[in-house]
Amino acid sequence: MSTQFDSLFKTDEEIKMDIISDFANELLYEAKKLADRYGKDEFLKMIKPEK
Repeated sequence: MSTQFDSLFKTDEEIKMDIISDFANELLYEAKKLADRYGKDEFLKMIKPEK
């Protein structure tokens, strides 16, 4: 039976998606800081694997 309190709690799937979203946002923020500091081309050299 569903109650009005169900909307107060997140499902496990919603919690997982929030964690992934937070991680992705933090990762992109840090990547942008590095790109701003070293320049886009240098940053791409740092993250691309060498062939």
